[in-house]
Amino acid sequence: MRLPCSRFVTELRFVVSPARVLFSGVALMLSATSAFAANETITWGFGPTPSSVSISVGQTVTWDGDLVFHPVRVTDATFTTLGTVVSSGGISYTRSFPTPGVYYFMCALHGASMPTTVNVCSPGPYAVLDVDGNGQVDATTDGVLTMRYLLGLRGSALTAGALGACASRDASAIETYLSTRVVP
Repeated sequence: MRLPCSRFVTELRFVVSPARVLFSGVALMLSATSAFAANETITWGFGPTPSSVSISVGQTVTWDGDLVFHPVRVTDATFTTLGTVVSSGGISYTRSFPTPGVYYFMCALHGASMPTTVNVCSPGPYAVLDVDGNGQVDATTDGVLTMRYLLGLRGSALTAGALGACASRDASAIETYLSTRVVP
């Protein structure tokens, strides 16, 4: 059965309007604080794991391993330039990154066979919308999580099938994150 045009438009407005209002409301209810990313740890040895990490400005990277036999050295993208040795002993070295950019490190003794790359990103203007903390704002994850939270879902019902790849927040952390940003 075909609906009359005026009835179809009315029904379409009814279906679309609440979603548009909810989306607009979510954008207005979130505060302007930036999302945070977790600090990263690299297991330092032959074949460092992971060999590349991404963090936000102000976060840290820790190299855990034998730094006597594998001192951490600053290098360039080709892993051939010998820069400053930033660690030369112990079992752990932590460095904070206050400036956005790409930083390269390698073992001072084994060179390019032990490379690591640190990508330091500044939070974008929409970082607060990264609800699951995976470094990306995505309607199918962050939008769904926000809408479920606003509808009163908590725990596994909140996060089921809605976390992005590499999400750094679990259900409890997402609830806390949204509770501090949604205006009651």
